[in-house]
Amino acid sequence: MANLTVLRIAAAVEAGSLVVLLANRLTVHLPALTSAAGPVHGSAYLMVIALVLLAGGASRSARIAALVPGIGGYLALRRLRDAGTDGGPTGPSDGPATPSPRPDPQRHR
Repeated sequence: MANLTVLRIAAAVEAGSLVVLLANRLTVHLPALTSAAGPVHGSAYLMVIALVLLAGGASRSARIAALVPGIGGYLALRRLRDAGTDGGPTGPSDGPATPSPRPDPQRHR
């Protein structure tokens, strides 16, 4: 589940930095803002792709969706969540232990 949280953060940074870049381009076009936001967007984009590729059980559609700039992280996250993938590495897992129900104190009286 922690990997999906990291993917969610990377997807938000990717989308947010793209919005900043596009807004800057359509308005004042400050070179300093472009120089700062461009590498942030590129790094977040690459991080999204890497996280999806490393996610255990990621479907082919999730991997392809991660390649879409800007919203690919959210698209891949949705596919991973719908598939029930926790984003962790593949391999055998016992999963979380199910707690035994607590005895009802009223029942034993």
